[in-house]
Amino acid sequence: MDAHEQSKRHPWLRLLGFILPIGALAAIGWSLSSIFTEKRSDFPSAWLLAVVGLSLSLVYLILVFCRIKTRTRGRTALSAVISVFLMIGASGVVFLAFVTSAISSAFAPSLASVLQDQVEDARVPAGVFLDSGPKSGSLTGADWANPEGGKVAISVDWVKNADGVLVTASPVGSIPKGQDGTPLRQQYLDVDVLGFPLDYFTAEARQPFVSIFSDWLLMFNKMVEGSASPIIDYAKEHDGRLPSVEEAEAILGKASKSFKFDFKDDDGGDKPVKIDFVIKTYTYEEKKNGIFEIRYAWSCDYVESNSGVSSDGAPVTGVISIDFSSSGLMVMNRKNGELQHPLAEVLEAFEQRGQQAAKDKSSSANAGK
Repeated sequence: MDAHEQSKRHPWLRLLGFILPIGALAAIGWSLSSIFTEKRSDFPSAWLLAVVGLSLSLVYLILVFCRIKTRTRGRTALSAVISVFLMIGASGVVFLAFVTSAISSAFAPSLASVLQDQVEDARVPAGVFLDSGPKSGSLTGADWANPEGGKVAISVDWVKNADGVLVTASPVGSIPKGQDGTPLRQQYLDVDVLGFPLDYFTAEARQPFVSIFSDWLLMFNKMVEGSASPIIDYAKEHDGRLPSVEEAEAILGKASKSFKFDFKDDDGGDKPVKIDFVIKTYTYEEKKNGIFEIRYAWSCDYVESNSGVSSDGAPVTGVISIDFSSSGLMVMNRKNGELQHPLAEVLEAFEQRGQQAAKDKSSSANAGK
């Protein structure tokens, strides 16, 4: 059978010779368009389209060699070159699709962070109803855009309670794999006065972005539990009445004053740093509306990085002030959009000591020259 007769006998091969390269080019183009489109929720995804284009290019190359006897050398060579270029282009787009997807996923906000933003953004409209208005309601929540495609709607609800307004942000529908869709709640005593459970520091220590301070946070939790819980228990046993200063002093006199733990410094290698955080005095003060304050006058040996050994210098000292409610909440204020975190005061004191130690070393080195 000569080439002309073979071509007549298998006309579909000639049709495929047109469809395959055009289909591959269309898939590659669609993939590129999907990569650089802001709303990447359309199916199929960019990488899948690129793989389709790569597959069609490969099939086209196989077809070129299958038809090698029915076509001239020039046309065969041209088709082979086209198929190879299509395969190279499709491979590049596959790689680009995965890279852009990885970058997008790395920098895209997680569902949990968007839920957190929603409960925080709700403080102003929900706060309008602290003193008057309905007892509950809903607010318009923003959708979370999945970097892998699709969206998750978020509902924001609020309800009045004895402490103020409780806001809850919840995802609606199914949760994508790898995302934490646990509903988040935030208690507002006022617009910029937030209430947290007493184990707040324990929950915060599990967050990846604060993992370096997890030991400090867990220590803080023990400190809060040992000092605030007995006073809150007293209030519960006395119909919400907080203890007097004398009664509180007797309660706090039984609280632990030494909190030892091992802290693994970023610069300390595998050797943990021994920390003994000592509370020199607990000071109690009753405020308005069932709020009380405990001031923790603390002292801690300054530990130099890379040593794990206490410095010979004076210890780092400071005073931490934390408010609590008789209902069992730890109260923190927000200032200039930032939560006034007690740990920040301790870290700032250590940072100042570190800067001073560096200056002292520099001065000593210059004096010895």
